[in-house]
Amino acid sequence: MNSSPALILRFGLSFENLYHREGLLGLDRAFLQELEKADDALHARFTAARRSTALLAKEESELLLALAPHLDDFIAQLFDIEAEVRALSARHHVLAPLYSVKRLFVQRKAMHKYKADAAAAFDGAAIGKQLEALLGAPFTE
Repeated sequence: MNSSPALILRFGLSFENLYHREGLLGLDRAFLQELEKADDALHARFTAARRSTALLAKEESELLLALAPHLDDFIAQLFDIEAEVRALSARHHVLAPLYSVKRLFVQRKAMHKYKADAAAAFDGAAIGKQLEALLGAPFTE
């Protein structure tokens, strides 16, 4: 017999809620409420996008990128792991300048080596297959 207490999520939810449609709808409502509190304009964009079927790929990508930090915050609150998320985020931010320098270095090297018209002619699928052969596994990044 398992005597450990049931884990309770925030926003009045439980893990059991995650297994049922009504619980997932409650989770969705909680996210929408938190999003509206944090960024009313983004909430309006998101709810409008949900009603639309005409969202362009670029608009969808921009919306997802704008929503990502709010979803991170919501998940951290939901599972009561805000402190852990902040600690990981702080570690990431310490290394951010290094990643930025690496990215800029690679971009500059590539820009000097290949002009835009030459780069546009690259066969991405063929390059992907070459990377998979070198890695010995599917290229997923």
